[in-house]
Amino acid sequence: YSLTVDGEEVPTTNDFAGRAELVIGNCTDASEAFPPYCVSASDPKRVGDGKCDSEYNTEECGYDSGDCISFNVRFPDCDVTRPERVGDGYCHGGMYNTVECGYDGGDCSDFVQA
Repeated sequence: YSLTVDGEEVPTTNDFAGRAELVIGNCTDASEAFPPYCVSASDPKRVGDGKCDSEYNTEECGYDSGDCISFNVRFPDCDVTRPERVGDGYCHGGMYNTVECGYDGGDCSDFVQA
């Protein structure tokens, strides 16, 4: 299911149990039918856009609406500001070129620092 607000699709969960009349009927307050989702998002278009954004890599935001799940599984201790850079084909070095980040997801394998 999806929810459109002001012409933009807003990610939602599929948990509509007990709320069928709100979803199907005339709902005057969408917050009754749809719980707050990633209310901290400063740019909601980036949530679930296919790139893992650290700002939205939270439980509240569904780990960037699923975009960060693979990253979190592969690199659970990798704490970087731009997780979408890990494994993007370019060695970023610094905080990315660590054991925890898999040497930038393998991008820095030729530049491993001791």
